[in-house]
Amino acid sequence: MYGLERASWGKGLATEASRAVLAWLWTSTGYPRVFARTDPPNQKSIAVMQRLGMRFDSASPTLISYVLDRSAAGHKP
Repeated sequence: MYGLERASWGKGLATEASRAVLAWLWTSTGYPRVFARTDPPNQKSIAVMQRLGMRFDSASPTLISYVLDRSAAGHKP
């Protein structure tokens, strides 16, 4: 989970931080996949998930989920 104050939006900080977290995840754990979720109106967070290479997983009226598999990210178990 992350949150940025409005003055920090649009500067690539969420994408950069998320990439660093994913790099740590792939090198430090054996997890086969990672999920990200946001509320439907948050199009900026959806764009971050897409820039990370995540694919749409599911949606409900209150939650949108994306997933990234280790193999799709170019990392072996």
